[in-house]
Amino acid sequence: MSLGSFVGTVCASMGLGLMLVNGLIMIFAPKTWFDLPPYIGLRGSFRRDKLASVQGRFTIRLLGFAMISVLATIVVNILKRSTSSISARTDISRTAYEAVCLAACVAVGGCGLVMLFRPKWWIDKYIRSRLTNSQSMELDRLQAVMKAAVRVLSLVLIGAAAYLALRCVASFS
Repeated sequence: MSLGSFVGTVCASMGLGLMLVNGLIMIFAPKTWFDLPPYIGLRGSFRRDKLASVQGRFTIRLLGFAMISVLATIVVNILKRSTSSISARTDISRTAYEAVCLAACVAVGGCGLVMLFRPKWWIDKYIRSRLTNSQSMELDRLQAVMKAAVRVLSLVLIGAAAYLALRCVASFS
């Protein structure tokens, strides 16, 4: 095994382990999930006030279940790939792979489109909400620069989604 393969295997194992831990904690203890450090918690835009409603707790548990389901699909496909050729995959695993692949394309591309066409909303939701009042006033002064930066970053996301979509479609055949 080459050094690159070894490093890739270690990183993939750590990522899958992190998904497993997050998914299980999200399902069984959503309150504890918010107490995890941010580099482990993978919370994104979720805030602790989601726990106040039954719908919020259900959403967190549902996402945890989805994370575990994706993880299981990934592990099953890795094990199948190591024991047989890719063409011997079952229809169910192929359909699951296609669905996950297309969902990732839509999610990344959708985020990029929101950043491109509504940069002020994106800045308010994901940046301003974490700032103090003085930092927020400084952000108001830099609003035009921030909008331009968010639009440039959106192009990176849209490009990544397009590349991923092309790779997904190529692997379907």
